Amino acid sequence: MTTYRQFALAIFGLSLLLAAPVLAQQPVKKAPATRTIVKTIPAKPAPAHKPDMHIKPGGINFSTATIEQVFEQAKQQNKPIFVEIYSPDCHVCQSFIPILSNKKIGDFYNQTFINARLPLESKATQAWLEKYKLYIPSLPQFVYFSPEGKIDHVGSSNPDVDMMLNLGTVAANPTYRGSNYAARYQNGDRDPNFLIDYGYFTKLTRDTTTNIKVMEDYVRQQPADFFGGQTSYLVLFKIMMDVDIPLTQHLINNIDLYKKYENPTANLPSPLALADGLIMSSLYSPRGNLYGSEKVKQIRQMMVKAGVNPLLAANRTVIPEVNAYFREKATASAVARLDSLVEKNKLSIPEYSFIASYFNAKSPDTVDAPALVRWLDKALTTGKPTPTQQAELQAERAEAFRRIGQKESAMDAAKKALKLAQTAKADTKRYEDLIGKLNTL
Repeated sequence: MTTYRQFALAIFGLSLLLAAPVLAQQPVKKAPATRTIVKTIPAKPAPAHKPDMHIKPGGINFSTATIEQVFEQAKQQNKPIFVEIYSPDCHVCQSFIPILSNKKIGDFYNQTFINARLPLESKATQAWLEKYKLYIPSLPQFVYFSPEGKIDHVGSSNPDVDMMLNLGTVAANPTYRGSNYAARYQNGDRDPNFLIDYGYFTKLTRDTTTNIKVMEDYVRQQPADFFGGQTSYLVLFKIMMDVDIPLTQHLINNIDLYKKYENPTANLPSPLALADGLIMSSLYSPRGNLYGSEKVKQIRQMMVKAGVNPLLAANRTVIPEVNAYFREKATASAVARLDSLVEKNKLSIPEYSFIASYFNAKSPDTVDAPALVRWLDKALTTGKPTPTQQAELQAERAEAFRRIGQKESAMDAAKKALKLAQTAKADTKRYEDLIGKLNTL
């Protein structure tokens, strides 16, 4: 069965943004307060040979244990954890080797934290990031945890000893680290540097609701000439998560104004890619999952305004719009939307199968069933499906007929599905169960 992600990749043409430049923190002189600046790290060409990513003796002592063992050890020792997320192929990560190998850094981090490194490419790392709901916008990324395994702080740095030391000092300070940002904000802290810190923390911890509120406060403080400036572009790229903030709307409506900031060598994307990423981030966020149909249409118009091909914009928004129609009990509108998709696109058999199972499972009534059968018939007659695929399509036809009370047609389609599965020597349990279900009607 085709997954939602597979369908989205095939139909919507989703793409990942390039690795981002960092938001570097200024060194602390006395009190360990964050004074975040927005700047880029100049890109350097990757070496022709595989770099040595080992930390030299005297630097940070990274544990060789599994991350689960590191967390258990930290809990037993009541000691916080420092985790570097990196990639051997990341030139910025390579530039941090001398910093992480520095004795001053090693002395501080080894005394203060239990230290671990995780390569981003690893499936285990990806699972771990998902477990903690962490988003990694750039590499290397530094994450700090309490002894109990809660996220205390997140940050990036330039490859600079003082900045790296400052980042660890802030993470170890209960007053200034990220886990206290909510309290500081609640108590009225609206310093723009703090809001940048808090916005970055909420983005990495996937807290869209707070990110919107914090960045609205930040943007309100900025002068008129902030809009369209380089700092605003970096803030959009590194921190923003939503389309409705005025700064994001300014980007969408003034794409040409921001083109001068595109810089592939510094990993800064085109303004179209940036706007597109922010729009898609909003559309597929928990907040976006509750958008009404009119809002989804507005999102589609934003894509086109930013420069996305209208047909691609329509394809990308089809499932969110259908979901909105289902919530609004407007099934006929959902059918019309899918009719348009089927008419204008040459869909693959897995995509037809996905659409059918999606409507059969989620439709709030039976208005869609006749159209669903029509889509499936088109797939069967024009798509050249394999016997196994034909079995899946026939099963969905049977389910659609069952939903509208046409038992004879449903049984006929279910028996065809079973026979096709047997011919293909595929698993027949689904089709046998379907026939049994229809026999009870």
